[in-house]
Amino acid sequence: MIDVPVEYRPNSALHPGKLLLEELEARDLSQREFAKRMDRPAQVINQIVRGKKAITPETALGIEKVLGIDAQVWINLQRIYDLVVARMAEDEKLELQSEWLQRFPVATMVKFGWLEEQSRKSERLRELLKFFAIPSFDALPPTAEAIGFRVTERARVDEWALRAWLRQGEREAEAQPTAPFDHDRFAAAVKDIRSLTTAAPEIFWPRMRQLCADAGVALVALPHLPKTGANGVARWLNPSKAMIQLNLRYSWADIFWFTFFHEAAHIMQHQTKHVFVDLPGEDRNTPEEADANRFASDTLIPPEQFQQFAKRERCSSDEVTQFAAEIGIHPGVVVGRLKHEELLPQNRLNGLRSRLRFAAAQDKN
Repeated sequence: MIDVPVEYRPNSALHPGKLLLEELEARDLSQREFAKRMDRPAQVINQIVRGKKAITPETALGIEKVLGIDAQVWINLQRIYDLVVARMAEDEKLELQSEWLQRFPVATMVKFGWLEEQSRKSERLRELLKFFAIPSFDALPPTAEAIGFRVTERARVDEWALRAWLRQGEREAEAQPTAPFDHDRFAAAVKDIRSLTTAAPEIFWPRMRQLCADAGVALVALPHLPKTGANGVARWLNPSKAMIQLNLRYSWADIFWFTFFHEAAHIMQHQTKHVFVDLPGEDRNTPEEADANRFASDTLIPPEQFQQFAKRERCSSDEVTQFAAEIGIHPGVVVGRLKHEELLPQNRLNGLRSRLRFAAAQDKN
């Protein structure tokens, strides 16, 4: 008796009519006699066994009665055949679109585990389509759907790498359970997160993510894709769920923390469905960006205290460390701010800046 495993995935299309013909021959039953017992025209049976006509549910029920083979078997065989034929036709179309494999950084995406490794070109293209959750490449969304998108001044942005990086952030954020967004709760979370800047990632990252999730914000940190250019992204997945996506490219503590608070400002201050991308060569001095920069700077280092400290003609390592301890911030953040304000030469006090080790930051649990 013919049976079909649940996970049966044939490499070629085999019409169930061929199996029906083998069954008739094994029983020494002619097509004409079988058609008579089925009360169906002989021509119809002949078209089925030659693979020219599909086995319908009605025909499957008739076969079940005449041959004693469950109708579901024939329905499954026909379903598998139709799917394989459709997949083969799609493969032919995909083979003609191989340029998409050159546009996206597929090898790096496989390395990061964003795509499954495939040997066949059509399967690699199908992996890309599944990654973006689209039926065809014509359905790719706009390059960026982010609020407050920060891009390095001198970065050369690769549109396709940027799309991939954004999409992976979206996938991970969608998978994170969060409470409905609450502005006041997120504002309180941001204040609590500031106190975590002196901790190591394995300590601050789980706490930071939980505080954000409890306020309705999914927090994601991703490794860098070459030429994406972005330090961070803030966006809304739906009216009750926001997300912040951080790039682990440099992992300098001061850059990481400034970026987080910059994106947090966009979530709190610019709750709008307007989508924009801040790319190199475009005007980045928008009111929204200025607001976010000011919020990040003032949250990390209160302006009055910074102005008082910055009056010193020369800052020693001990003085910066003491000041950072007084305001409860990592000393590298103070150094980064001084350098940004051109109050400290780029070659001074770099020993107070630290790189964050983000093995824990990519924990998806």
